[in-house]
Amino acid sequence: MAGPGADKAHHIKFASDVHLEPEHIHVEVLTGDTKESHIGLLVVHHTYEAEIPVTHDLGSDVIAVHPQHNFYVTCLETSATKPKEDGLFLTIVKVKVKTIKEGAISEKVELISTKDDTKWVKVLVTTKVLAKGQGTPLLKDGVKMISHEYQDESDFSDWQGDK
Repeated sequence: MAGPGADKAHHIKFASDVHLEPEHIHVEVLTGDTKESHIGLLVVHHTYEAEIPVTHDLGSDVIAVHPQHNFYVTCLETSATKPKEDGLFLTIVKVKVKTIKEGAISEKVELISTKDDTKWVKVLVTTKVLAKGQGTPLLKDGVKMISHEYQDESDFSDWQGDK
């Protein structure tokens, strides 16, 4: 019989400021030129695409890039930037996220003005990656799984056993 708290290792606790609304990707300003986008709870050994809506003041001609050292998050494309009524602009940045290990992922992508490369906005793409059997993923609108890798080596072992 397990004692009190024996199953706590199987539960995830979140800070009170974590946004778990399943209906949309939440993008919030951290500092003047840095924003954070939490894309949901993902499962390890899967690849996802996420469309992140970024509001900015860079103008209508922007590109999205990711640093070479990004291991999990890569930029795929941006949508046509649209002006908003408040004078700002909206660009949808499509990224690919590979969940190679469980835990937290936080990697940046940048929107850069093509007319003035000194104007940019950083977007930290963050997510929590669940281990196999740890729970149900929470994919926000704009996030979809595009592939998964089988990691159960016991089913694919070449070992024939002792003969």
